[in-house]
Amino acid sequence: MNSLHRALGCLASGLLGAALLACGGEAEPSVPSTPESEPSEPPAAEAPAPAEEPIRAEDVVAGEGALGRIGIAELRDGQTLEVPGDGCTQSTVYVLEGALRGLPEGGVRRSLAPTTYHASGEARVVVALARHADHPFGRECPLQAPSPDEQRDQEPDEPFLNAGGKLRVTLLLDGDAAHLAGLAHLDADADLSVPPHVHESSAEILHIVGGDGTMVRGEERFPIRAGETYEIPAGVEHAYEAGTQPLEAYQVYAPAGPEQRFRRPPTPPAFERAAQSGAQSAERARPPTPMEMP
Repeated sequence: MNSLHRALGCLASGLLGAALLACGGEAEPSVPSTPESEPSEPPAAEAPAPAEEPIRAEDVVAGEGALGRIGIAELRDGQTLEVPGDGCTQSTVYVLEGALRGLPEGGVRRSLAPTTYHASGEARVVVALARHADHPFGRECPLQAPSPDEQRDQEPDEPFLNAGGKLRVTLLLDGDAAHLAGLAHLDADADLSVPPHVHESSAEILHIVGGDGTMVRGEERFPIRAGETYEIPAGVEHAYEAGTQPLEAYQVYAPAGPEQRFRRPPTPPAFERAAQSGAQSAERARPPTPMEMP
């Protein structure tokens, strides 16, 4: 009975709607049912930027000598520099531009143990690795790094003027702070030459930043190139012949010691003679006077 009543109701509703349409009226539109909306998920958080790959000092330094490697590393903000160290290997890091965490621009640090540096912003640093003379590169090191590390910081000196001002030497790491090696920056006029000389007990390592002179090493003679690193073993006679461009280089003595001649007061007589010769040559055109070494 209830089913019959519902059917009659539906029929009456249909007839009423048809009658309204026939009379010009409008049937009340049916309202579609609205499905319940799913709760919206919060937007996904942005993935963090991938960390910069660390820079390994071994991939930066250049040179094939037995005792020294030097190079320049460029770091992005937050990037790390991984530097090796042990009882046979001394690392020296000098901040050219920017800063490393705990080491400001112009700062120098020597370390004898593995060290990780973090860049505070973009940074450009010189990295030098020096080995013990009895345990050169390529040999296993039998010595343990000191614990705690014999880490030392040093403020660079003001440049020392040599050869009548033609050669400007900044000792970045020397004296008590130097262990296996010292580090210096050389800045020279284009017409500076260095006569043949020998370091009996120390190897000399030069990383060329700029210049086009000629290196004489024993029986070898070759043009220098920016970005290259050259090593002169202890006891080997060597010289430098002026080119057409100013010379800029980073210099390591391993072990440290010979760099002290640049700071020795008063000016060594050999440099005085070079200065006098330079003053005389300024008044007449002649080949550049070599710098004499003490």
